Amino acid sequence: MASSIHTNRFPGESPSYREARNQLLQAEMTLRKNIEEVATLRRKLPLGGEVPEDYIFDEGAPDVTERSGQDFHEVLSDDLDVFVAVLEAVARLFHGLIRVAVTGEHPLL
Repeated sequence: MASSIHTNRFPGESPSYREARNQLLQAEMTLRKNIEEVATLRRKLPLGGEVPEDYIFDEGAPDVTERSGQDFHEVLSDDLDVFVAVLEAVARLFHGLIRVAVTGEHPLL
């Protein structure tokens, strides 16, 4: 049987399966290393410039020639429930990122 990156084996696996599995595992390890390198570069970025004006969210209309927009602060100030939902979503995102950074485990993997 082909050599393996690890000792776990699947019942009845063939040498060609093990070889393909090893290639996949190696590609996943390389991807993980690249993701960590990109994250390191992202954390080292200096602060960007100050945003000169509110973001405008364009909402698609049934007729694509019509456009309506809403300022970022209006989205959050119009409805307290929306504001709270955005804050909760950001908190969940950061909690997930911290979990990945500390444990190396991703909830979807």
